[in-house]
Amino acid sequence: MRNLRTLLALGFALSLGACEFNSPAIPAAILPANGSTQEVNASAVAPTPLTVRVIDHNQDEMDGVTVNWVVRKGNGTVSAASTTTDDNGLSSVTFTAGSTLGLNEVTAEVPGLGAVSFSITVK
Repeated sequence: MRNLRTLLALGFALSLGACEFNSPAIPAAILPANGSTQEVNASAVAPTPLTVRVIDHNQDEMDGVTVNWVVRKGNGTVSAASTTTDDNGLSSVTFTAGSTLGLNEVTAEVPGLGAVSFSITVK
């Protein structure tokens, strides 16, 4: 009886090795892709869009993920409060500087993953 249980357990374990488990991709990281540090004149649009990349645990790009954008410091504005990643896992906004000179900070966040910060100096 003991040999039969061992054989059954071994057979079950080997059959699992041949199975492929496909679970839906889950966002694992938000990374800065472009525009993270730049300078812009007062009341002007930053030359480079603020862009993030969202990937899953396999480092594959994730499309359809919502990214929330917030100006944390300064009086500039972003073109959208939230955006969605494209087929390449990228999502962008444009930054328009306010009239106050100095450092502006924008964050891009995917709930549950954390945030990426962008620093824009208004001169």
